[in-house]
Amino acid sequence: MTRTLHAPRGPLPRYERDPATPLRAVRAGDRFAGDAKHRRAVWAYYLGDLSPSPQTVPMATRWLAVVEDMAAGVTPVQRLVPGSFYPAGFREQVAAGCGLADAPSAAADGGDGDAPGGLTGALDRASEAATDELVLAATSLNLQSRYRTVVRRLGATARERRDRLLYIEVLRAAYSASRSSEEAAAHFAKVADSGAWPPLFRLGAAVRLIAHYSRSTKDAESRTRWVDFGERVLRESGEDTFEWNLYRSHLDRAVALHDWMRGERDAAHDRLDTARRIAAELQAVAATPAWHLAALHAERLVLEAALKAFLYGRTVERAAEAEETADRIAAIDPADPYANLVAGDTFWALGDDGRAVRCFTRAAAAGTLAGAYAAHRAAGALEELGRGGEAGAWRQRARELDPEAP
Repeated sequence: MTRTLHAPRGPLPRYERDPATPLRAVRAGDRFAGDAKHRRAVWAYYLGDLSPSPQTVPMATRWLAVVEDMAAGVTPVQRLVPGSFYPAGFREQVAAGCGLADAPSAAADGGDGDAPGGLTGALDRASEAATDELVLAATSLNLQSRYRTVVRRLGATARERRDRLLYIEVLRAAYSASRSSEEAAAHFAKVADSGAWPPLFRLGAAVRLIAHYSRSTKDAESRTRWVDFGERVLRESGEDTFEWNLYRSHLDRAVALHDWMRGERDAAHDRLDTARRIAAELQAVAATPAWHLAALHAERLVLEAALKAFLYGRTVERAAEAEETADRIAAIDPADPYANLVAGDTFWALGDDGRAVRCFTRAAAAGTLAGAYAAHRAAGALEELGRGGEAGAWRQRARELDPEAP
């Protein structure tokens, strides 16, 4: 049943934290130490176990099974770049919540972590390995947030091979691993500006730069430059292939952020609607598992952006659309803590307390910083609903995950 938001409902209590403070490692004696077993199942792919069903793990980690099938020869190798990776430091969040913080194999990006499956051998013989193997190894490590490992073990090889996709994978790793993302962004600008690079790569670099100048520096002039550049590359290409339309969806999502920051809210929503429509159409025609996941992941990223836009404005006019969007993101990415966090915030704004609490508790059960925020939100929601005993338990869960949770 679609609900009408008669009056904007404000957000649940939040808490500010120092981003440099790590999450607390779950220990055997903790009250909710048993949650760690569930979290290890949720993050199985991310931690190297590809045996569970893809539907039980976060969508961003499903790429690991696709890459593994390519490496094993089960499916053809397709040089398709995943739409996004988890942020730097995410691996430490997963390890802490899973009670694996002291285990070298699950520890932070700084170690010499292996690539999943048979791809570790490609790293050990990087000078002789086939380029496709190295691309798959770099992609796998990036999907596991091992960005420094990618740069250290494949940076020189990427420069020597001059393979464009391998170079882009290393560049994406450098962007995530760098303390100064400006330097890595400058390399993306070189790719975009160079006529020696194919137009599709130049468009991909422009999308990255639009996001960079929207989130990292709020540089409106640079952002506008790359929006204009990306739209020109797309217009001049005249291409109507799966890959080009996938990047068309990514570009529309990035430009929506640009429009939003300029105060053009209706234009931003229109862009997001277009990006989602393209992603849905691509899912219907995807010829391989990799292409289908790429299109589904593109939609998932648009849904998240659309919910953030709704939560910022909380307008009655967008309530029905927001409910459908929250339903969809929770359905296609049910194990991801951030998908559940943003869906829970939306359901709470719409007055659907039951679904809000379910999303918050599902997110909290998965751990990570998003899970800690969700546990705190669940406590706040349950307290407002007069369920104080349950609220106290979820507040304790938040504290077990995050030492800065109130």
